[in-house]
Amino acid sequence: MNLIRISLVLATGLLLITACSDGPRPKNVIETKAVSEDFRLETSRLDVPLFANSHSLGQLQAWHQKELATGPEFYKTYLQNILQVKPDSATALSLYKFTGNPLWKELQGEIEKAYPNTDTIDGQLTRAFGRLKQLLPTKSTPSIYYFNSAFNIGIWPDTNLVGIGLEWYLGKHHRIVKQLPSDFPQFQRDNMEAVYIPGDVVKAWLGMNYFKKEYTTDLLEYMVFNGKLMYAAEAALAPIADSVLFSYTSEQMAWCYEQEQHIWQELVKKDLIFSTRERDMQRMTADGPFTPGFPQNGAPMAGVYIGWKMVADYMKKNPDTSLETLLTSVSGKQILKAYKPKK
Repeated sequence: MNLIRISLVLATGLLLITACSDGPRPKNVIETKAVSEDFRLETSRLDVPLFANSHSLGQLQAWHQKELATGPEFYKTYLQNILQVKPDSATALSLYKFTGNPLWKELQGEIEKAYPNTDTIDGQLTRAFGRLKQLLPTKSTPSIYYFNSAFNIGIWPDTNLVGIGLEWYLGKHHRIVKQLPSDFPQFQRDNMEAVYIPGDVVKAWLGMNYFKKEYTTDLLEYMVFNGKLMYAAEAALAPIADSVLFSYTSEQMAWCYEQEQHIWQELVKKDLIFSTRERDMQRMTADGPFTPGFPQNGAPMAGVYIGWKMVADYMKKNPDTSLETLLTSVSGKQILKAYKPKK
């Protein structure tokens, strides 16, 4: 394991968190202190040592047994849930076949070209989770694991860790990404950019720690829950462009700004605000090329955008609300009362 310690050149005292903007938006009112130089984020790579120790089955067997005995508990999760390798006496042989497969061997080479180290990502995540430790002090800082998943998993969140499949962030123009089968739609490939890693990690970790079943009771609660995640991630990652926060193009972000009132009117007109139908929740919040029921030149997840604006309006009117309280105790109906769609 590496213990990443970085020095953050930030002014002392309170830092008002604001975001880079692609256009008009409400200000995030949460404040944090400068992240301490003593704050540590534990990170580890599984991909490099796995492939480096695969020159022979015997070498890989020895490395595998050592990882099982002394490595991170996540190693077992990586095998069983991400690579989907059965944990039995033939595990090392399965890994040997995986690392020896020309396709995955080539993929690992491209990963190491793109990410000879993870210093930049480590620094971004250290800053983000340093802020979240101040804002959510009861939560443990997660450990970060990087791996090659053979395009099985991009982000694997748990309450105390996040795994990152680096091949999912080679870039949409990378030749391997371009050659992916039709199972990977274009909108998904468009999101395979390194700039999205910090946001994807933070949002996934927040979702794992704060999701409750009752947030899926109706569309309002689900939009607001997703909006809370966006608001919290924005606080952790500032300064961050809104389009990067949402994994939108600048055109999709502009569409949301311009069409906010129209989106809201459609929700009201079609009596969707308190809809309990799962298909309505998916339609308004799921990623995709666009939001079904709206123009195809628009943006996906229009309901998440509305949820984020709702939360921002609520926090602007209730600036003393802590992030922990927002995430755990403020209902969708409370937040709805504070919302005024942009005209």
